[in-house]
Amino acid sequence: MIGIVNQALRGWLIERAGRASWLAVTKTSGVGQADFLTFKEYPDDFTLRLAESSSEFLGIPRDQVLNKAGEFWITRRGPLVYGDLMEFSSETFADYLRNIDRLHTSLVASLPGIRTPSMRVSQPQASGLTIFYPNALEAFTPFVVGSLTALARRFGTEIQISPAILLDDGGFAFEIETTQSGNSDGPPLIPFVD
Repeated sequence: MIGIVNQALRGWLIERAGRASWLAVTKTSGVGQADFLTFKEYPDDFTLRLAESSSEFLGIPRDQVLNKAGEFWITRRGPLVYGDLMEFSSETFADYLRNIDRLHTSLVASLPGIRTPSMRVSQPQASGLTIFYPNALEAFTPFVVGSLTALARRFGTEIQISPAILLDDGGFAFEIETTQSGNSDGPPLIPFVD
């Protein structure tokens, strides 16, 4: 997992429960470090152990911790790290998702060696779409759901996301129903999930 995901978890926990909570979580998780380099790869197990320790510390499910970290990534951490790379012209939530690979190409060109997620979007009906993550890990699907939910809000779109659907290639798909709410949280930002 790229360090920015751990940074999103760290930022969300500190905002919710204070800096001492993060230090306690890193200690009880056995990860043994309080900071992560943005573009460095860390074992997926580090992120899961941090999420599990955060869950125990806060008394909430691990999936909820990852979901909230995904929301934090879209609303706070991602914009700080990627800035202008995360913004490009799209008028709808669905169009923005369809353009994610353009963003990933820009990231790889700007940051050689970075691994970006693979994602494909189809729109079988006007009020819904399906997102395919061929190489996603099941444990991180709550992070994806939190990211997508926050992203949709930025477009003034309300969404209902299906539970992750296991694909034959080992990845996952999410079926999403959309409705326009008219209220947006600002310019669109993009999730970066590995």
